[in-house]
Amino acid sequence: MSLPSDDNLVGSSLSYYLDKSSKQFHLIEATKILPKDIEELNTFANKSGNIWGVVSFWGLGNLADQDLQVIPYQGFTYLIQDPEFNGTDQERVLNIYEKLLPVAHGPYPHCLLMQDMAMIYQNLERLESASFMLASARDECPEMPDQRLEYRLAVASESLMKQLIKAFEEAQITGNIQETLELAAAIQLQNPQNEKIQALLKIVDLLELFDRQQAHVESSAIEPVSRTSFGMPPNNYEGDVLLLHPPGRVIYKLNLPEDPTIFRTRIAMVPDSWEWGGDGSTFVIQVKSEDGTVEELFRQHISNEVGDRYWHPVEISLSNFAGQQVNLTLQTESGPAGDETGDWAIWDRPGIWWETETPLGW
Repeated sequence: MSLPSDDNLVGSSLSYYLDKSSKQFHLIEATKILPKDIEELNTFANKSGNIWGVVSFWGLGNLADQDLQVIPYQGFTYLIQDPEFNGTDQERVLNIYEKLLPVAHGPYPHCLLMQDMAMIYQNLERLESASFMLASARDECPEMPDQRLEYRLAVASESLMKQLIKAFEEAQITGNIQETLELAAAIQLQNPQNEKIQALLKIVDLLELFDRQQAHVESSAIEPVSRTSFGMPPNNYEGDVLLLHPPGRVIYKLNLPEDPTIFRTRIAMVPDSWEWGGDGSTFVIQVKSEDGTVEELFRQHISNEVGDRYWHPVEISLSNFAGQQVNLTLQTESGPAGDETGDWAIWDRPGIWWETETPLGW
């Protein structure tokens, strides 16, 4: 997992230790799983046997931390197994992948693992997980995802979308609010830009309140708070954002419902400002409750360095403030060096959403 060429090391080790003509085992080349490999796994569904992973890895301690049985093989190559996990062959392979993913080194092996996982999830009809994995691989390594897998997922997702919309409409008729919200969240995960679904899940659009001047603004003298749009590489998605140059804050007075809600946004530095020499901005979220207590719920510094040049998702539960009138403050401060040069800090479509068990998409 540490190097793009590691699969050669694993392959040479296997060819030395295992007789490939033997029918006592079935060999699947990881990071290149194809539909035929999944189908072959299905043929073993009713047979008992061991599922082993063979990985080239430099951090044995990290692997052991994942509750895996680890046997040294050759050099930095190891056999790994989860003897406590029960399930079909596909589920056991997927379980090993899920435990490898957190300790993969670097984006390249990370993306290869996620692409394989998307293929297995899709075959298990766990389409939401498959779509999430493929989208994650695409965001981390834009050139990586397999086009055939993209097509298979698109067809499967379209079928799932039709089923979800039908179930969603039926749940609306019966008045089952929670079921309706969960189904809406499942649809939103497949199609985050679906305006009908967004309208159901999003209770308060904070950009609209800002436009209607229903917010208290404390603006920087350098750059006034404003609503604008910016494209974010690599896909240059152009989102509606709140530009909040530090020091500055926007305070919203909100009446939160009795049911649990979350605050959602994405934060970043404007791409145009990345090369201006500043040290970035610190994003802060505070809530003042009815008893006057001020609680800081979030604080994160985002620099202009290459590693920070993307949308950073933010989701914060507001369930502790359910049924209260609160002041929600979005605030930006200068970076650690106190340098406000080009601190164009942006909040993407900030809003209050119903809290659901089903994860929401971006």
